[in-house]
Amino acid sequence: MTASARPSDPVTRRLLVERVRADCDRLAGATVREAVDSIPDYTEIGTGDVLPATRDLFDRLLAALSNSREPGPADLSTFTAYGELRAQQHISLESVMRAWRMAQRHLLDEFSLAAPTVGADDHLLLGLTLDTLDLFDTAIVMLSAGHRGVELRRTGRDGQQRADFTRAALTGTLHLTELHQRAEHYGLDPKQGYRTFRTRPTASVSAAELETLLGPTALVTVIDGDLAGIRHGRPDLDAAVPIAFGPAVPLAQLADSFRLATRALATALALGHNDVQDFDDLGLLPGVITDPGLGTALARRYLTPLGHGEAANVLIDTVEIYLDSGLRIDTTAQRLFVHPNTVRYRIGRFEDLTACDLHRARRRISASGNGTAVDHATARPMVQAFVDAASSGRTEQLVALLTDDATGVSDGAGLAGQLIRYLFPEQIARAFRAGLKPTPAKRRLAGGSPAIHAGVVNGCPAMLATLDNRVLGVVILALRDDRIASVHGIANAARLARLTEQWQLQEHDSPLIESW
Repeated sequence: MTASARPSDPVTRRLLVERVRADCDRLAGATVREAVDSIPDYTEIGTGDVLPATRDLFDRLLAALSNSREPGPADLSTFTAYGELRAQQHISLESVMRAWRMAQRHLLDEFSLAAPTVGADDHLLLGLTLDTLDLFDTAIVMLSAGHRGVELRRTGRDGQQRADFTRAALTGTLHLTELHQRAEHYGLDPKQGYRTFRTRPTASVSAAELETLLGPTALVTVIDGDLAGIRHGRPDLDAAVPIAFGPAVPLAQLADSFRLATRALATALALGHNDVQDFDDLGLLPGVITDPGLGTALARRYLTPLGHGEAANVLIDTVEIYLDSGLRIDTTAQRLFVHPNTVRYRIGRFEDLTACDLHRARRRISASGNGTAVDHATARPMVQAFVDAASSGRTEQLVALLTDDATGVSDGAGLAGQLIRYLFPEQIARAFRAGLKPTPAKRRLAGGSPAIHAGVVNGCPAMLATLDNRVLGVVILALRDDRIASVHGIANAARLARLTEQWQLQEHDSPLIESW
C-alpha cells in the first residue's frame, strides 16, 4: 500500500478511517456474531473467546490505514499471533479464512456507509478500498503462517506420541488396560485382529517411501533403524525391499506377532527376498535361519535317515508336495504325474525311515498352534458314527466315513514290534473293523469287557476303551471336511499309562458301549 500511487485528500481519508475506528467495538462484534452463527468451528468456542483478539486486529488494521502506512513489525506479530491463537482454539485455517472474508466485507461496508458523512468522494473510497485489500492480503500471509506453525508443531507432537505408542505396543511394555485405551485413540478396535510388520529402508527405498506404501492407516515407528508398525490386514505391495509381516493377532498379542515379524525379516534378508514376506508362509525357515543348530538337528532327524542319491531326493520331493497339498494323496499324485498308490508307498517309506507320522505331526501342530482342537460335544457324534460303522459288519459303511486319500496306522494292538500302516480306505476299514470286533480272546487279554467312550486326544476325536478306570486302547480320528482323513490306533503301554493319568483326572460322559 502506497499513498503516492493512489492520490487522495489525506485529511478526509484519515477522518473517514477514524470515524469507523471509533466504532471498532460494534464492527468487531458484528463480524464475530456472523462467524459464530455460520461457521461451526467458531460456534463451538463462542463469542467470548473470539471477540477480544478480533477487536485488537481491527484496531491495528484501521491504525495502519489511517496513517497510510505499511504494517510494522508489531502489526505483523499481531497478525501471526492471531493465526496461532485460532489454531490453538482448534479452528481450522479454512474457517479462519471464511471469517477473514467476513471481516473484510464488514469493514468495506462501514467505509461506504461512513464516506458521505465526512465528504469522501468515490475516488478516495476506491483508493481506500484497494489499500484495505492489500493490507488484508499481508495479514492473511502472516496469520496463515502462524496457524500452520501451530499445526506443524501439533502434528509433530501427535506423530511422536503415535510412534511412542506403536513402539510400546510392539515391544510389550504397556499394561493391557492402557494398551486398549490408547489403541482406541489411534483408531484400533480391541475386537479386531491386527498384523505387525518390520522392514528395512535402503539407499534406493527410503523410510518415507515405505511408509507411503504401507498406507495412511498404518501405525509406524522406528526400532533399531528398521521401520516397524501395526496395520489391519496384509497389503499387496510391489516393494523393492522385504516387508515382513507377523500373524494377525488381538491387541494383547502384538508383541508376540512382532517377534515373529522380526524373524521373518531376518529370514528374508538372509535369503535375499525383496518382496512381502508372511511369517505363516515361511514354515521352519525362521527357526532354522536364526538358530543354525536347529537346522542341523532337523536335517539329522528327518533327512539323514533317507540316505543320499536319487531315491532320497524322490522321497523328499514327494513329502514336500504332499505337505504343500494339505496331506492329500490325490492332489500330490496329480502334481507329480504318478499313480496315487505310488504316493502312498513313498509317504509310507518316508514315515518308516524317519519314524515320523505326518498326520500325527499335523494334528499336534493344529491342536497346539491355532486353537482349533475339537471339543467333546463335537467329538462324540463322529466317534459314535465310527463305532457304529465298525460294528455294522459292512466294510463300505466305514469306508464312507473316510476321505478318498485316508491313511491309517496302528501299533498292532500291542502285539507287533513296529507300526502297521494302512494306505487305502478299504484296507483301513477292514483292519479296524476286525480290530474292534469283540471276541472272548480279546476280553481275556483285556481282563474283562471294556467300556467304549468318546473323547478328545491330541485335539482330535478319539475312541477310548476303558476298564477299571484304566485306558486300554485308543483310536484317534483326524478330520478333514467332516470326514476322517487318518486313523491312528494306540496300544503302546507307555502312552496308555499317560492317557490313563489324564483320564483319571477328568469327568466323562456316559459310554457309547457299556460292555464291549
